Amino acid sequence: RQGGGELPLVPGKDWNNQQNIYHRWLKGETKTQREKIQKLIPAILAILPRELRHRLCIFDTLERRALLAAQEAL
Repeated sequence: RQGGGELPLVPGKDWNNQQNIYHRWLKGETKTQREKIQKLIPAILAILPRELRHRLCIFDTLERRALLAAQEAL
């Protein structure tokens, strides 16, 4: 069963409909959509290639800001 207990997905005939649901979640126009995509983030990060995952995880951290400041100083 996909989605675990938090976000159960029912296998359907229409793959496009499922994709449209995810696109609406990603837009994050409502609190519920933002909550749903937040629940999916760990699974999304788990399947990404290591280098990309690390770049995304450091995107808005103190370490990244320090790295950018050091690069600008050069």
